[in-house]
Amino acid sequence: MCKDEPADFTQADLVDDLEAIFPGFRAEWRLDNEDMDDMPNDSLHCVWMSLFPFVFNPPPTPKQWKRLADLMSREVAAGGNRENAVDTCALEGMSRDLRRILRPLLSAQAKKYV
Repeated sequence: MCKDEPADFTQADLVDDLEAIFPGFRAEWRLDNEDMDDMPNDSLHCVWMSLFPFVFNPPPTPKQWKRLADLMSREVAAGGNRENAVDTCALEGMSRDLRRILRPLLSAQAKKYV
């Protein structure tokens, strides 16, 4: 866990939240990180970075997009490292296609980062 990450929200919590939206994400997450044994990375940032290559196969349903937008909005509202992770690894670098889909679903606070 990052030094400034609250003890009550861990990388495993974020993976759980994303797995609830996108079944199979946990397995993909493990594959993406299986070579990290010698240098473990507990940041929330790397979870968000693993999401978007996974999320498009198959494409999300409208309900999944809405749940993802709600999760992103919640993370922005949480502040601190949670806000920074979703901002820098998902919202700021969002492709034009993702912006078109997700921006209308995000909270006003989260939209500021897109």
